[in-house]
Amino acid sequence: MLVRRFVWSILAATALPVASLSQSTTAGDKGLGKTNYEIAESLMRNNEVLKARTYYCEASAQVPKDSKYQKKCLATSKAASIILVTSGRKEMSHDPAGAMNLLKEAMTYDKSNAEAVQTMADLTNKIDAAKTEVAKILLLLNNGELDGAGAGLKSLEPYRNVLTSFRQAEDRLRASRIAVTAQRLWASGDGAKAIATLALAELDPLVSSDFITGVAGKLRSEISEDRVRFGVMLPVETPLQRIERLKALNDAARIDPHNDHVA
Repeated sequence: MLVRRFVWSILAATALPVASLSQSTTAGDKGLGKTNYEIAESLMRNNEVLKARTYYCEASAQVPKDSKYQKKCLATSKAASIILVTSGRKEMSHDPAGAMNLLKEAMTYDKSNAEAVQTMADLTNKIDAAKTEVAKILLLLNNGELDGAGAGLKSLEPYRNVLTSFRQAEDRLRASRIAVTAQRLWASGDGAKAIATLALAELDPLVSSDFITGVAGKLRSEISEDRVRFGVMLPVETPLQRIERLKALNDAARIDPHNDHVA
């Protein structure tokens, strides 16, 4: 992606032998500044503005009284800011998180870059709009409209890393689908698997919804009643038979503690 390439191009600059600021002598600093300036000039000849900016600004920091270094640092900072804004705008639709990082970097390089400020405002508006859509998706999930919620989340996938509510909706959709699977298992007559599957949907109360709670309540009530009916039909002539009945009734109570039919 463009974001990764630009980020790596910035980081790659730090991998080059930038002269250290830890040198203490003025003469040493001037020598280091000159070295970094020459590296920057070489990079500019290859049109590597982002990397060159790092070296120009290192040179300026090492020899702060050299106006030539300062001017090159300022000029390439402004140019780098423009480059980052252009890249950020391209990334807005499919990688808002990456675009935001680029725009923040652009504003760090040049606080006077009005286009960076405007583009960041545009991105913020897009993120706010996406947040509103995710809120609607959470309502769909609460009502059990899983297909519509799933389609909505798919269309908002680029905002996964900038909206915490996206993850919440995603987790709620996953739990809701598990609850539906539990319904199908019970419909096929497998109560044990249905309850085990339902428990997975109920693991995290933070992603629960009216839909999941409703499915869980109905399933637990029906399966618990089924265990009660099974238990009361068992003979109790022998100790082993009485143990089997007790086990069935205990299962019923475990599945639905609110079942009033469990003796």
